[in-house]
This record gives sequence, C-alpha cells and structure tokens, in this order.
Amino acid sequence: MTTFDGSTTFDGTFTTRAEEVANRLAALAEGSPAATRLGTKAELRARFGVSSATMSEALRLLQARGLVTLRTGPSGGVFTAEPSGRLLLSNLLVGFRSGTLTVRNVLESREALEPAIGQLAARRRSIDDLNRLGEVLEAMQRHLGEPAAYLRLNWQLHRVIAEATGNEVLSGLYGSLVRFLEEELTQALAAASFAEHRRENFDLHARLVQAIRRREEGEAGALAAHHAPASMLGQVGGRDGKGAPR
Repeated sequence: MTTFDGSTTFDGTFTTRAEEVANRLAALAEGSPAATRLGTKAELRARFGVSSATMSEALRLLQARGLVTLRTGPSGGVFTAEPSGRLLLSNLLVGFRSGTLTVRNVLESREALEPAIGQLAARRRSIDDLNRLGEVLEAMQRHLGEPAAYLRLNWQLHRVIAEATGNEVLSGLYGSLVRFLEEELTQALAAASFAEHRRENFDLHARLVQAIRRREEGEAGALAAHHAPASMLGQVGGRDGKGAPR
C-alpha cells in the first residue's frame, strides 16, 4: 500500500520516500572508501527521481548516521564520511581480540604509555588506589616461587596503576594492551628465564608503588619506563633478552 509521502515495505513497516532513498544511499556509501564522492545533490536527486525536499531529508538522515558529509564549492557534493574517532578507537580495541595485532606492536605501544601512566598515577592516586596496589604487591611477594601466578599479578598491578590515573580512556586503552600481553606471554615467560629475574622484578615494582605513594611523579615515570619490553621477545624467542619481564 502506497501513501502520498511514503510506502509500505514487504514486512508491513512504514517507510517514507526520504528514508528509502537514505537506505539506498547508505548501502552505496558503506560499500565505498572514505571520502568517495557520490555526486552532487542535484545529480543524486535526478538519479533517484525525487524532489529537492526529499533528497535534502535523505541526506539529513545520512549525516545524522555519520555516513556522509556535504562539501560546498566547485568540487563539492556528497561524500562518504571519514570514520569517527570513536569508531576508529572501537575498531582498534576490537583488533586486540581478533588476533590481527602482533606482540611486538603491542609491547612497543605499551612502552610508549608507561612514563605517562606512572606520572599521572603518582599525581592522582587515591587512598583506595594505594590500598589496592599494596594488596597486589603483597600477593606478588607471596607468589615469587610460582612464575605464572606471579606474572598474572604483575599484569594486574599495572592495570591498577593505570586505573589510578583517573583517566578512563588512558586506562582502558592501556588495560587492553596489558590483557593482550597477559594472554599471549604469561606461559611463555613463566617457562623462560623468569627465575633469575624475579627478585629484581619485584624490587622494581615495589619502588614504583612507593614512588606513586609519595607522589614522586618524575621517579614514578622513570621507574615505569625502566623495563625494556622488547627484551620479553628475546626471552620468549630464546634470544639473549636482558631485563626482567614486565
């Protein structure tokens, strides 16, 4: 059944002509690379055989959905939209779970964040944060003789430090990196040369927590950056990796 301003789809739901055009344009936009020129408003209006008002409404709907952008000028027209920052970040985090990222890339990314995490945690930590850090550190000391358990507590300590920054974006991104590494490296590191580094590793983390407790931002940042993430690859791969696992 058709009305003056729309039509009824096969499943009985009502769709206006503008929505119908918007859906057809959305399919075209989603199948094209970002910043692809779909045409001018006049060209698209002629292509779909609709009025100027209907095309304007269809484009408004698509802009609200973040699928197209309109540009003015001689080279203007309707273009497929660039991905939003929110979408890009979402896709990146999904990549941590999809197996498309390499351990080396994640280690390097984590290394770049470490100093900022340490400094910000020292500046903003709360009493509750310090209590949590103390509890995890004590558990690490109790499990020094159990490599896998100790390493999992090690990862947990770093996540708590990140949460102490009070920055949900930073701690969320960092936490995703750490969880990826925990899943990929814990067993391999536990079976490698952990025993010879465990006391050194624990002492370094104890100093890091103490710097955060004292609000010593520079010291916390330096200690957080002290580890050498790339060395983990050497240990796991059987090369001559130096430094304790993080």
